[in-house]
Amino acid sequence: DVRETAEYSPGRLPGAISVPRGFLELRIEDKAKREEPLIVYCAGGTRSAFAAKTLQELGYKDVVSMAGGYGELLLVEQPAIALLESLGWTHANLYAETFGTNGTEGRESEHQVVLTRRLRTTLEMLNPGMPEEAYVQAIEQLARDRSKQLAVNANHEVYDLIKDGVKVTVPDEHGGQTTETLRVIDWTKPSNNDYFLASQMWVAGDMYRRRCDLLAFVNGLPLVFIELKKPSVPLKGAF
Repeated sequence: DVRETAEYSPGRLPGAISVPRGFLELRIEDKAKREEPLIVYCAGGTRSAFAAKTLQELGYKDVVSMAGGYGELLLVEQPAIALLESLGWTHANLYAETFGTNGTEGRESEHQVVLTRRLRTTLEMLNPGMPEEAYVQAIEQLARDRSKQLAVNANHEVYDLIKDGVKVTVPDEHGGQTTETLRVIDWTKPSNNDYFLASQMWVAGDMYRRRCDLLAFVNGLPLVFIELKKPSVPLKGAF
């Protein structure tokens, strides 16, 4: 927290360390290690942007400035998270997410946007007794890279899979092959689905790397993207 002491005292993020911008170079070495990931914030985002640049110049490698500042987080993001939690969503901040099979959410990298660990668990629950290859085929179809397709065509494909289920080929009792349809979302009993809200999740493409304010996953599929802005930002400017 690089705001002034008078700003810090009335309210702050839980566990935040106060290092006013004017004293940053003098005090930071006593407060944080260079190998630690740091999130820097102020009231609106300007001071923290300059502070993050200074910290990088001082040798701190993993530093980001919190866009929008404390006002956006306190007035917009936290209430949004609290609202969705009250509706039954579980929440996790994935800013410092770890990757791999045993990682935070099982993602292989920032390029992966489907939470396959959650998806697999739900597929098995909604479609019990299927052979292993059935679940593997379903996940492959749902998580397939469609970035080269026209967006409208890709959306149609995923929409149909979510709505109607995923068709997979499995062995039958006669030694041949049969087609089964695996449900992806339980439309009849919503409580059977997994509702997960991720905040500050990093997503990378071929050209850009972005941190999403909120991503809402249903059964491991990212169905809702929420971009937040503090109330003082005009709608046109925010867009």
